[in-house]
Parts: sequence; structure tokens; C-alpha cells
Amino acid sequence: MATAREIFGRAIQKGLAVLGEPSLLDGQPCGNVNVARNVQLFAGALDQANDNHVVNADVATIEKQYAPKVGMTLVHPTEGTFLLNRLAGDDGVTRRFVIVQVAP
Repeated sequence: MATAREIFGRAIQKGLAVLGEPSLLDGQPCGNVNVARNVQLFAGALDQANDNHVVNADVATIEKQYAPKVGMTLVHPTEGTFLLNRLAGDDGVTRRFVIVQVAP
């Protein structure tokens, strides 16, 4: 019997298969990657007066099995070339990164 993590992982992979495009991470294939533009992210520093700020950023979702890390270069076939700038989330199956577009 499959665990909840395995079921969740398969669902995420199917979602990326539909929403993502085959991409390269530091020149190596990294499966289908979804690039979302203008995503609202929490940017506050907890326990400070400004702890409720929200910012808009471009975000890439990459499967964790490809070991994506901050500083790597992502080449997406339709969106362009990006630098993985900051980790925005890790659910155990995928990692979401704030990305910055770089010149081709």
C-alpha cells in the first residue's frame, strides 16, 4: 500500500507534467519545471513591526530529486534563463525558488 507521501509525490509529478516544461538546471535535464510569474510571497521578518509584508516574485517549482540549490542556473524553454535566488518552499517532493531572470 502506498504512503501518503508517495501519493502526494505522484500527484505533484502529474501536475508538473501538465503545467511545466522540460528544463535544464546548470546544463543538466531537470524534468518539467513550472515558472509562475508575479506570485505573492510572505517577506516579513517575524517578531518585528514589519512582519506582515508581502512581495510579488517569479517562482520556479522543481522536483527535489534533481537537487536544486540557490545559485544554480535554470533554463526554461518558454520563459528564459533564471538564477535560483532564494528558497521559497520545500514540501519534501518539490522545491520552490524565487528566481531572477538573467540575460541569455
